[in-house]
Amino acid sequence: MEQVQSAQAQLAHESVQLPHWQLAWLHVAQVQSAHRQFAQESAQLAQAHVEHSS
Repeated sequence: MEQVQSAQAQLAHESVQLPHWQLAWLHVAQVQSAHRQFAQESAQLAQAHVEHSS
C-alpha cells in the first residue's frame, strides 16, 4: 500500500515538472482510452443481448 502511495507521490512530483500541454495531452489520452473501453463493453453487451434474444 505504501508503495502505491509513494508511486503516486512520485508521479505527482513529476507531473508538476511537466509542461501544461503535456499534462493536457495525457488527460486526453486517458479519456480516449476510457471511451474506447466503454465502447468495447457496450458492443459486448449489445452482442450478448442479441445472442440472448435470438
